Amino acid sequence: MIRKLSIVVLLCGVVLAAAGCSPSSPGERSDSPPANSQSAQVAPVTPPQKTTAVKVPISPLISAQVSPSPKEATASQGEPPTLSNGAAKAIKLNGPIFDGWTKPKWSLLLSGRTSGYIEPCGCAGLENQKGGFSRRHTLIRQLQDKGWNLLALDAGGLVRRTGKQAQIKYERAISALKTMEYTAVGFGPADLRLPPEEVLAVIAPTDDGPGPIVSANVGLFGIDEKQTARYRMAKAGDVLIGITTVLAASQQKQFPADNIEYRDPSKALAEVLPKLKAAKCQRLVLMVYGTREEAVKLANEFPDFDLAVVSGDAETPPAQPTVLKDSDTLLIELGYKGMYVGVLGVYDNPKQPIRYQRVPLDARFEPSKAMHAMMVSYQKQLGELGWNGLGLKPVLHESGREFIGSETCVDCHSSAHEVFEKTPHAHALKTLMKLDPPRHFDPECVSCHVTGWQTQQYFPYETGYLSVKKTPEMRANGCENCHGPGQRHALAEAEDIKVTKDERAKLRLDLRVTSKEARDGCLKCHDLDNSPDFHLSGAFEKYWKKVKHRGKD
Repeated sequence: MIRKLSIVVLLCGVVLAAAGCSPSSPGERSDSPPANSQSAQVAPVTPPQKTTAVKVPISPLISAQVSPSPKEATASQGEPPTLSNGAAKAIKLNGPIFDGWTKPKWSLLLSGRTSGYIEPCGCAGLENQKGGFSRRHTLIRQLQDKGWNLLALDAGGLVRRTGKQAQIKYERAISALKTMEYTAVGFGPADLRLPPEEVLAVIAPTDDGPGPIVSANVGLFGIDEKQTARYRMAKAGDVLIGITTVLAASQQKQFPADNIEYRDPSKALAEVLPKLKAAKCQRLVLMVYGTREEAVKLANEFPDFDLAVVSGDAETPPAQPTVLKDSDTLLIELGYKGMYVGVLGVYDNPKQPIRYQRVPLDARFEPSKAMHAMMVSYQKQLGELGWNGLGLKPVLHESGREFIGSETCVDCHSSAHEVFEKTPHAHALKTLMKLDPPRHFDPECVSCHVTGWQTQQYFPYETGYLSVKKTPEMRANGCENCHGPGQRHALAEAEDIKVTKDERAKLRLDLRVTSKEARDGCLKCHDLDNSPDFHLSGAFEKYWKKVKHRGKD
């Protein structure tokens, strides 16, 4: 086991390391049952030779440094000889990766809690942001091209929302993980909020092989191993690895009980673990979608697992694993939104049997052609469906007022409009239209680039933006996104409607914005995902100087 990575002394006295992998053996997955077994997830294995194991504690070895030769260190870096400005900036900001690594005997790439972020938002420049399937795929290809025996595992949580777009995104995400040759993928609670029949159609086994989902304690329309594996076995080199996932108890109330069978994680693992042990798996991996505390509890309850991986809740996950005192299990925490993945390397080196790298998916990774093609197809599908096809119907703004467009504001607020015209807000939609692929049919992008949309829930308001042709006056991030819908105010000021003096004053007051309200409004779009620099100390004051404007001329 990883926590028991040890010096194995053969009876003849030859000393070997316990990892036991062949560098030339590719990672391979097997779902064939062994003889005399009813499990559909277990592959036949050859019983190991009789050995005497001298166990070496792993705790002091995690941070130990192995000093490779200069040639080995250079070969392990993986950075291209010539770096783009974005890549160089990313490495300077986030640090080098795999520094001093040589090729492991076998390795795991660990991810989870993508939460719908199949790509980072490009509003602030992709070079400034982390995450995305494109960079993840490039990383995996780089390691595979170096001959690494690599298995990719995901703890689950591919989406975070419901509705038609989330369904499409889940389908695309599963397809992408298959392209990246993931061995096992767990369930997250939001995944289970999608229509179960739609999810089942995406994850069901096909003629090409088993479905990607593995869950010991969750099943759609009942726990049926013909539909969803409860565990999976795969080889990385010569090592047979047993893998299972659980959805922790804290997540149970976050999805409907209808058509979903949920079992207590401890009871489910008590059913699955003996099967993995009986199959003589040499390493056991448990992935938990839940809290760190829940993962620790399960790892201590089932100490046979060498590695416990938890989906995590930190934006930046810990740089190194933790060795649990009660079970000696290695605990790896993953961040959310897919901004980082973890890579665990296992060696035939008693001084340092493992190495771990938290990998920021930043601009050092070139785009993947396969993932770019997926995004082109995804955006095309959104455009073909349109707002109605995505189930998005305009609703009345919570204020009860209607929008009119920024051009109407010019007559009385020309000075403010001149400032607005010089800001990126004035051509926000064009920014989306110039991207590759364009994003102006994507509700999650459009909401902050036009006038009259709910910025966090991604739906249009009545009289807000519909399309460039139908509502050209709403094609920018205009005045009313901060000040609120102003149609009645504009009509009153133009005396196109009759209002009392008091109502006129109230209509004016309703559209005034304080400095604090302006800041809060900005943060709805300039969040950590889209504008990380906006959250630095003094950033609002800096940006406000560029857009500062006051009332009527």
